[in-house]
Amino acid sequence: MPAAPGKSPRHYLMCEPVHYTVAYEINPWMHPELPTDTSLALRQWRELYDTYVGLGHRVDLIPALEGLPDMVYAANGATVVDGLVYSAKFRYPQRQAEGPAYQ
Repeated sequence: MPAAPGKSPRHYLMCEPVHYTVAYEINPWMHPELPTDTSLALRQWRELYDTYVGLGHRVDLIPALEGLPDMVYAANGATVVDGLVYSAKFRYPQRQAEGPAYQ
C-alpha cells in the first residue's frame, strides 16, 4: 500500500527491542520492579515496522546494543538538519553511550 495520496513517503529510524527492559528509573514512567514482556515488545515493534513499510515509507534500522535498552526510543538519539546528524547528549549516565551509537 503506498503512502496516502498527495503525501510523500516518510523516513523513519527504528531500533528492534531485542534488549528492551526497564533496568533503572530515570523518569516517573519507568518501574524496574515490574516485569517487561520482550516477546510482546518484539511483536508490536514488527507490526509497526511492517505497517510503515507497507505504507511505502522508508525505515532504516540501527542495531540494538546490549546494555542500552532505551535505544528502542530511536527518536531521542539524534536529529538531522541539512543532511548533518547531531547526536544527543543524554543527561542520565544510563543513556549517555547511546549518543555515539547514532553517529
